[in-house]
Amino acid sequence: MGHRPVRVDVIFSVAHTDMSCTTTLSLMCVHVLSIRTHVTTAVSACFAALGQIRSVRHSLSRPALLSLVGAIVVRKVDCCNSVLAGIFGNLMRRLQSVLNAATRLVFSARRSDHITPLLHELHWLKVPERIQFRLDVLGLTEVTTDTTDRN
Repeated sequence: MGHRPVRVDVIFSVAHTDMSCTTTLSLMCVHVLSIRTHVTTAVSACFAALGQIRSVRHSLSRPALLSLVGAIVVRKVDCCNSVLAGIFGNLMRRLQSVLNAATRLVFSARRSDHITPLLHELHWLKVPERIQFRLDVLGLTEVTTDTTDRN
């Protein structure tokens, strides 16, 4: 099963005191890593990390546990999540299940406990909102950077 080449445009911007130059370089890449593969790999790695953290959670204070879960698990969920804009269904549910499991681990909650209040207490967004937040931040950064570059 072969992979079709995909055109990727990479934009380079070079600023100099005398001139400003923007160049677009088109590359032909083979799309090997699909979104499904990315999500599956991330979910698997997160659940493996949660299992390891679960085994030592009694040795940690809640702030230490929260820091560890945030640094390892939540960071993996958030990795490249701006690329996940527009996914839905099973992939979104799988990513959300990681956040739910991480939340249950931090609070020692049961699967039958409502997860939304616990997410709110941690100040964590659900996966669709996390993706939208990331896109909004990237857009704001672009607008802010563009405005400051012109001055």
